Amino acid sequence: MSDQYTSILIAGGAAAGVSVANILRRKNKTAAAVRKQLAVVVANIVNFLNKQTLVEGYDGYGSCPLATSMGTVMLAEFSYGGKVKLSFPFLDPRNNSRLWWLGKIVGFPWLYWKVMIKGYEFDIPHKASYAKKFIDRDS
Repeated sequence: MSDQYTSILIAGGAAAGVSVANILRRKNKTAAAVRKQLAVVVANIVNFLNKQTLVEGYDGYGSCPLATSMGTVMLAEFSYGGKVKLSFPFLDPRNNSRLWWLGKIVGFPWLYWKVMIKGYEFDIPHKASYAKKFIDRDS
């Protein structure tokens, strides 16, 4: 929701604006973040029109495919406070992966242009518990 106008709901880069306060709050602007934010915005538009209470449901999730070499990527997934929130429990996020490289150059752009932009809603859950097994294994 806009800080200034209570009837304006926003997501993505527009939600962060350009201010020191928003930079310090680390508002996520990745496509993965927008995908999670939009579900909350849509629910709140419906609630607003029906004069119901607006809900807070975005946990700060963001995802960044980081190129580590030609042909490999590490996928950094996180939420507010830097908490690791994985979407794929079978892949260790600390390892370089050709799979994530393919995701970065083929899969993620396809999801963006063919699914997200067209308004199709889909959810891939992200959970801190998925990361726990990798941390426990190293202890």
